[in-house]
Amino acid sequence: MYKENKNIDQTQKIIFWEEISAEVEAMTDRFGNRVDEGIKKAVITLRANGFPTYSSCEGHLDREAVLHPYVLVSTEEFEGWEDDENVANQMRSENLENQRRMIRLLNEFYENRKSPYDAHLTLETFGPTHGFSLFSIGADVMKVLNPTERREKLRLYRQEIDDFVDFLKSKFFSD
Repeated sequence: MYKENKNIDQTQKIIFWEEISAEVEAMTDRFGNRVDEGIKKAVITLRANGFPTYSSCEGHLDREAVLHPYVLVSTEEFEGWEDDENVANQMRSENLENQRRMIRLLNEFYENRKSPYDAHLTLETFGPTHGFSLFSIGADVMKVLNPTERREKLRLYRQEIDDFVDFLKSKFFSD
């Protein structure tokens, strides 16, 4: 599903992008919900850049648990990973490599960028095989903000992810 895109021409990149877009359009969670419109571009762009997404949310002011936008990145579970340490290590290694790549991209993105510190994107690992969540640093603080401040931060955090996604999309089509 994910492939290295360094040696493909622009036409192949466009076709690949369209395939990923169609795949994401058709995705549903276990409840039959589609990918949120406000985070769909991020999911498509991350997948096109070789990051296997696992879950995502655009952030919702009416749901305390998901006030902020995020995307979870993790390889698909390898068969037998729970019973075989070598398989678990292989899965862990792929996830850590994805984290390393993401950190490099975030460093490049923030090299000359001016934005509020709380909007900066960060990573947080999860699970025994070290997948990670991509979200704004100030996300958890949203729980103590008043409704007006929450709306402002949600807008800011969505914009930060969108700007990072635009950066990744530009790299995808220029590299």
